[in-house]
Amino acid sequence: MRRGQGIGRPSWRLLDALAFAPEAEKVAVPWREAGRTDLTPRLPAARPEDYLQALFDRYDPALRAG
Repeated sequence: MRRGQGIGRPSWRLLDALAFAPEAEKVAVPWREAGRTDLTPRLPAARPEDYLQALFDRYDPALRAG
């Protein structure tokens, strides 16, 4: 597999993260019901932001925050 193709394609990873961003709380509810008490309302909201920042750090160091 060549760079930029398949599962590792940065654009697919970005789209995947953005797809869950508005629904983070909705996705967390079943996990809480299954016993994940660590999933406070803040945590699911922060995870997509953290993941997006990690993607930017990995694929474009010029976009690093700070």
